[in-house]
Amino acid sequence: MKKTLIGLFLLLSFLIITNEPAIVHAAEEGDNAIDDGYETVDQNTKYYKTITEYHDNNYYNPGETLEPTSHTIEITKEEYLEAGVLPEIVKPNRSTTIETTYKRMTTYLQQNGSYYRYKNELNWKNYPSVRSYDIIGIGFLSSVKPVNSSRTFELYYCRNSNGCTTTNPTAIKQTFTYGSSAVYQLPSYTDLYALKATYYFNVEKTNSGTLYNQAAYGDYSHAITSVTMIQAMQHTVIQNIGIDLDDVIYNKYDTISVADVYWHGTW
Repeated sequence: MKKTLIGLFLLLSFLIITNEPAIVHAAEEGDNAIDDGYETVDQNTKYYKTITEYHDNNYYNPGETLEPTSHTIEITKEEYLEAGVLPEIVKPNRSTTIETTYKRMTTYLQQNGSYYRYKNELNWKNYPSVRSYDIIGIGFLSSVKPVNSSRTFELYYCRNSNGCTTTNPTAIKQTFTYGSSAVYQLPSYTDLYALKATYYFNVEKTNSGTLYNQAAYGDYSHAITSVTMIQAMQHTVIQNIGIDLDDVIYNKYDTISVADVYWHGTW
């Protein structure tokens, strides 16, 4: 179970500060201010560097399997832009391979009149060697819930051999009390040069009262070893805690900090 105590503390801090003006994070270059009629009222982009160690223990103990280990840190936009388009791979010894990858995640809170949409985008700077079932999610407050018919998962990718494509591939969408997620399989093409996963949905109020605050918390979990779709579904999404992996798959995924966005007004 990840980030639980920190997440609950941050959530309580947000709920206490209810009369502050809306926080508006700096826009990312290339982002659209209006998307399908929805105007972005707040967005937040974070950049991540993930170092994963793959252990081939057969060299020392044939037949023994060791799970990979992973560590992710937030980095600056400048470091992200300076990173190469290929993963950084080194072999410090005969039994270990270290792979460094980079990705950025942007969470949006959008408005179209009296309608609101939460959206999360995950862009890969370079592409991990393991392509299994990943999880993209958005946490939210108990005062709203997704309109199930609006839950949408999109995958955008570009290949040297076939140009760029936007698709709606098969994804398992789950909605929980305080969040929603989509599980999907990363494409296995070897000639990728762009890859973006997007998950979004409209929200409705859980009761007829007036809302003065909204918050959305984007999160993403990448499988660092092969998992099945059924295994990947063993998680929940909990507000600003983000994707909370069940113990049985916790060590099979990397973890990142959520990208949070806020709205204060009257709805």
